[in-house]
Amino acid sequence: MRVHMTITLLLIVSVATVLVVLGQLPGNTLLWRELQNAGHIPLFMLITLGVLLLVEQTGRWQGWRSIGLTSAVVMLLAVATEWLQTFSGRQVSMADLLHDALAMMVVILLYIGLRNVRKRAVWRYGLIAAAAALLLYALLPLLTLSWHGWQRDQAMPVVMNLSAPWQASFLQLQQARITPAEQEGYTRVVLLPGEFPGVENIEPVADWSAYHRLTFRIRSDQADSFFLVLRIHDAAHNQNYSDRYNRRLVVLPGMNQYHINLQAVRQAPAGRAMQLDSIASIVLFAVKRETPVAFDISPLHLE
Repeated sequence: MRVHMTITLLLIVSVATVLVVLGQLPGNTLLWRELQNAGHIPLFMLITLGVLLLVEQTGRWQGWRSIGLTSAVVMLLAVATEWLQTFSGRQVSMADLLHDALAMMVVILLYIGLRNVRKRAVWRYGLIAAAAALLLYALLPLLTLSWHGWQRDQAMPVVMNLSAPWQASFLQLQQARITPAEQEGYTRVVLLPGEFPGVENIEPVADWSAYHRLTFRIRSDQADSFFLVLRIHDAAHNQNYSDRYNRRLVVLPGMNQYHINLQAVRQAPAGRAMQLDSIASIVLFAVKRETPVAFDISPLHLE
């Protein structure tokens, strides 16, 4: 009877695994993708438990032999799921395999630690604590993204702040690096030689519809002027140059103040209006830099 229940559990979890691994996400956002990654953890915890119970119920594999066989089977299933998802257009993810392995280790540690509950050996508590630590580590990317997302939302009307800790979860650097600036409230940006070196803020707070302009400052200690490009696009962007807002910014030596009229942003895409309630990205970059250039930038905020 217990064998039948274990097999039923494995079948249910296997179906759920296929849905998580191969199914389409409700939204293509950082949070949804991280939720899918984190979904590997409870699923592979259940798979590990089911396989471990099934192996031990056969009576042929006990103790460390059952744990070894379970580990091999679970990791084989993990590799198989990664291979299967290539047929849905996705790539093999080492992060997913790490989640699967951590989930397996959590269950095995708990299984060993809780197996003989009447024995009050110190090592049992150590195993349980280790399992809890591994589980927290596995969920840390999701917890961090969620926390940073909340901080980002609370920072409105600031939509980009390179000095803020929460910005790290939404920042992509392309041939660029950032460091604290000497002047308080600014961040030092160094753009390296390259075709399009810059910084991108992915998934800022999306709804700008209640505001009229975007404001920020750039301070340059360069001897000569140079130019940057500010790019803004919404969730409906089709990746064409004419389907987004692009503005060339001339950066003079000293302090520069910029005011971006959001009505101009709305009217920028050819043939449609940009959706100011679903802004998806802010990019600040240079074009075909042959030498590095550095500047200090303030937070970008809406007014």
